[in-house]
Amino acid sequence: MAAGAGVFYFLGRIEGRAPGSDIESGLRLEVGKLNAPKFVSELKRCAAVLKSKAEELQAIGNSLQSMPALGPDT
Repeated sequence: MAAGAGVFYFLGRIEGRAPGSDIESGLRLEVGKLNAPKFVSELKRCAAVLKSKAEELQAIGNSLQSMPALGPDT
């Protein structure tokens, strides 16, 4: 599940920066630049970004749980 969330997170970043990008061509270009050490390095870098964002979302969720419950009339 985390891998799927990561894919959507990074696709959203790409789409936000360059709407309508040709994702397949971009992936082919970047994959062609990777060797094993660079792949591992990028994997660690991306994992750190995802971990940070997951922690941020968890903190927001915890904060929202402390809010009073909303009733049907609010």
